[in-house]
Amino acid sequence: MRSPHTIGLVLLGLVLLPIGAYVAYEVRSLSDNEALMASIYERQLEAILFSINQHAWTVTDGWAHEIDGVLAAAPGASPEAFGRFLDTHAALRALVLTDSQITRLHVVQRPGETGLPALRDPLTPAAVQRLLERRRAGYRKVEPVRLPRADGPDEQILLLFAPETPSAGIHAVGLVLDARRFVRDVLAPKLQEVAREQFVLGIFEPGTAAPLYSTEPLARSELRRERSIWLFPAYVLGVRPRGATIEEVVQERFRQNLLLVVLMGLVLLAGVGIVYRSIRHELTLAQMKSDFVSNVSHELRTPLSLIRMYAETLELDRVRSDEKRRAYYRIISREAERLTRLVNNILTFSRIEAGRETYARAPLHLNEVVQDVLTLYDVPLRTQGFRTEVRLADDLPALEGDREALMEAVINLIDNAVKYSDAEPFLGVATSRHGREVVLDVADRGAGIPAEALDRIFDKFYRVSTGLVHTTKGTGLGLALVHHIVQAHGGRIEVESRLGQGTRFRLRFPVPATAGAVLPS
Repeated sequence: MRSPHTIGLVLLGLVLLPIGAYVAYEVRSLSDNEALMASIYERQLEAILFSINQHAWTVTDGWAHEIDGVLAAAPGASPEAFGRFLDTHAALRALVLTDSQITRLHVVQRPGETGLPALRDPLTPAAVQRLLERRRAGYRKVEPVRLPRADGPDEQILLLFAPETPSAGIHAVGLVLDARRFVRDVLAPKLQEVAREQFVLGIFEPGTAAPLYSTEPLARSELRRERSIWLFPAYVLGVRPRGATIEEVVQERFRQNLLLVVLMGLVLLAGVGIVYRSIRHELTLAQMKSDFVSNVSHELRTPLSLIRMYAETLELDRVRSDEKRRAYYRIISREAERLTRLVNNILTFSRIEAGRETYARAPLHLNEVVQDVLTLYDVPLRTQGFRTEVRLADDLPALEGDREALMEAVINLIDNAVKYSDAEPFLGVATSRHGREVVLDVADRGAGIPAEALDRIFDKFYRVSTGLVHTTKGTGLGLALVHHIVQAHGGRIEVESRLGQGTRFRLRFPVPATAGAVLPS
């Protein structure tokens, strides 16, 4: 038969192995899913940032086409014509017209604009020549030129491009952009369009934590991705998703699954614990029953062998002495009583297990019960050299109880004291009264009981596994019967024991509320 510990380990393995395998699978899947989602998410965010920057270029390219229209409609257009163009685009502060060598520089300023930065210094003939070469190749490039700040912290850019048809010495046109106005008037509507219900977009000025503009309240520390705006490299365009990110969603799902697995594991472990305890209890009980059968067989065989041997000796008339014949009769009688007690214990236990044990209660005197049992044990005690100390109180009130059952309880206690007192044959029996309780003490100076076994000695079939208590044969039913009888009479049982020094059992019985005078002894 496998031990309970082996069975417990097998059950634990059956639960933990699939749980561990599932957790490992979830962890691996989490890494794969996070990598996949992160890749998709990266491309999506990059596409958003690209679309915003592309929109800025598209708008400025449209402005360049409008300039081409003005120049085509009226070569050598007057400042008034360009002034109307500036009025329609609030993000523009001024317009610059120049020849290929920057020898003639004409600035058309929005009405009311003051403090424009110096425009000649950032312009170089080489830059204009590059734009003209690309125009001749059929490609127009808009080149941003960063302007020095003249009247405030706002970033300003000069967008320089070559018109489609140079006229009246105008080979290059520059648009002076105000960064803040461009963000507010041009990029803000596009940010709102792109953001929709999925993202939060914002544009940040250099060295600031608060956005110049954002579709919703946004701090720079919350950004998931950020890129420089092509037109204004010092400005940052940032994005974060609304709500949880893909990574957070995946991790939250993993945490939820892991929590469910842990809860399921705890439930399974609790089930395993219950099954393990049940199996251990059943195996222990089976072992106890096996030991019980073995011990009962031994207990029956010994007195039966003695009775048979002495009876055959007497039957064959081999005993010549009357004194020896009487000794044989006493042995046969004692062993018969021993068999009777053993059978009575088994029958009583069987009735208790079946729930059919009943007690005939009647007024009785505990001292009389004790004296009757001591009378039964008088010869065995003297034969085995026991020193008996009996102290019976005279003021005991009457109890309501079953005389035969109480005698059986006392017999089992004295029988234990006799069996386990090889070192010092001593038996102490005392009765006393403590308040509303009548107390019976049965003490010996025998082998004693280990402290760890004291909580189990009243369990059915249980016997101490070490020392003299283990080697001495017994059924493991005696103390279980004592405990049941005492409880059935409304009492309680206490035990004190030290290894090698002896054991004291104390039975406490309640005095009935209707108890009157002390019964006569």
